[in-house]
Amino acid sequence: MIRVVLAGLAVALLVLGCGKKPESEAVLTGCVIEGASAPEWVCDSRIFTDRIAASGHAAKGGDYGQQLSDAQAGARNAQLRQSAEAIRASFMILWREEARTIDSATEAALEELALEVARQTVAGSRIHDSWQHPVSGTLYTLVVAPLDETIAHLEQALQASESLAVPDRSALVAEVKKRLSAR
Repeated sequence: MIRVVLAGLAVALLVLGCGKKPESEAVLTGCVIEGASAPEWVCDSRIFTDRIAASGHAAKGGDYGQQLSDAQAGARNAQLRQSAEAIRASFMILWREEARTIDSATEAALEELALEVARQTVAGSRIHDSWQHPVSGTLYTLVVAPLDETIAHLEQALQASESLAVPDRSALVAEVKKRLSAR
């Protein structure tokens, strides 16, 4: 009889323990959007050092597929901007260290290279997570792309570029990697 009671108690504890939802990551991180706890990446997408991450959102309306597409597009636009800006800023730092001036041809070549690498980054990005606000229905998405792939695209683009004279390619690549991983 005692065994039956103990077995029943063990099963009850197991069911209650397994049925209980753990506190969400959002509660533990303190990210609050419009009064609701949200995952940390909604407030700050800089959660990875080995991936380029960006978040986007779309207001509720129409069908979910369109809302997801709009949120993903917003995240990818942010990812495109941050990748291109990291390349531009890194190039400018190295260029200034060499006390060089940038002519319009060099600036145009840099812009072309930065946008091409950024487009390749975005093309390789995938949705990592999504969260929908429980009241407003706004959908948030987090897209990520591997940092190593972006760096490989940058190295390939630098080798192929004939119109962009980079004083120290390895220093430029290291600076871009540092900027993208430390965002």
